[in-house]
Amino acid sequence: MAPRRRGWRGAPPTSFKVRGRKLTVDLLVPAKGAPYRAVSVRELGAHATGLPHFEYLLKSPAPSVLLGRDRIVPVVVPHAGRFCVHKLAVYSLRGGLGNPKREKDVFQAALLAAALAREQEFLLDEAIKATDKALRAKLRPGTRRVLELLGEHHPDAARRLEALA
Repeated sequence: MAPRRRGWRGAPPTSFKVRGRKLTVDLLVPAKGAPYRAVSVRELGAHATGLPHFEYLLKSPAPSVLLGRDRIVPVVVPHAGRFCVHKLAVYSLRGGLGNPKREKDVFQAALLAAALAREQEFLLDEAIKATDKALRAKLRPGTRRVLELLGEHHPDAARRLEALA
């Protein structure tokens, strides 16, 4: 893999392109100190982007599969409830009111909350219960926005998330 420059000027690359393919890999690690900064990963001889509250997202992963044209690849994905809650926190951490990534985060959280509340509400309950004080402090703005989006159409999801608003 060849390093690909991304991020602040002069910062080491945290994104890598696979030679000869249309595949780019972004290395991510839990933030220690300032978020979204390059962090050295000595074991890989590379740098990764430090994400806030990423350790919360990495706990309780679930096995899944990636379906390709000619193969099935086993993968590990985040706990769906934790992914939803993390999206609420990321919404608060992104700058700019008109930031399209910010809106994408909150729409993904709303969609996931609505889907989980239908048949796997326990995943939302587990994720909410697992939040710590620092993470909860970041959830309020995103949760309020998600509650607006859920409206009357998804009362079960809204009821579960109301405690975070």
